[in-house]
Amino acid sequence: MPTTLKQNFEPNPKQMPAVGDPPGTSSNTALEERARQLGSALGRTVAALGKTRTRLQDAATEVTDTAVTQLQGVKQQIKTGYQETKAGAEHILHDYPVHVVLAAAALGVLLGVSLRIWRASHES
Repeated sequence: MPTTLKQNFEPNPKQMPAVGDPPGTSSNTALEERARQLGSALGRTVAALGKTRTRLQDAATEVTDTAVTQLQGVKQQIKTGYQETKAGAEHILHDYPVHVVLAAAALGVLLGVSLRIWRASHES
């Protein structure tokens, strides 16, 4: 490193106070004490923010895991319900084919009559 840069960035040992200077000397000024207090408060704040961040991440992970578990349960319930309904419908269709056809025909007639009545009441 060139001498000029080294002189600009390294402290001059002649200008530094000796360790253990008595109170009231240049190393124990009110400004330095305030700077220590401020640094200490800033350090505590940073540590508290780090802990808060960790707690928030843990809470978010817990909520996410709970939501995933619940969604998987709901998905399984829906799948089970669908399979049971499908099996029931297949059972009815297999055991009562004539009844199913007649019910579908009756439903078709009712729907046709209802649409005809609705159209007649809404025509100008």
